[in-house]
Amino acid sequence: YQIKDDSYDLSIACGTLIHVKPELHNACVAELARISSKYVLLIEYNEEMPDAGIKWNGHLGRRDFGKILEETMCKVIKEGNVTVSDQAGCYFWLSEVGNKDVPKADREINR
Repeated sequence: YQIKDDSYDLSIACGTLIHVKPELHNACVAELARISSKYVLLIEYNEEMPDAGIKWNGHLGRRDFGKILEETMCKVIKEGNVTVSDQAGCYFWLSEVGNKDVPKADREINR
């Protein structure tokens, strides 16, 4: 099933990208931007946040997802710490979707 371009005003990934291999992060964010006509919201552990007792292994880990958004046709318009208790230690990035003229190869996720 393929979701059509611009199907939603907002696409969200919450606690998902830390479980994806880092080399696929840009493609995942590009896909979120492709299906959104306006905004992408990421809620993840930031690379600068304390560990909060989490054991990181394999490809699990924190990155600068704000930078990845900027690299992937999105403009970060708001960011900050998540204050909801069950998401303690997380960070959010709200971005506007920008240029969708990104080469298809950069948007694809190899499964």
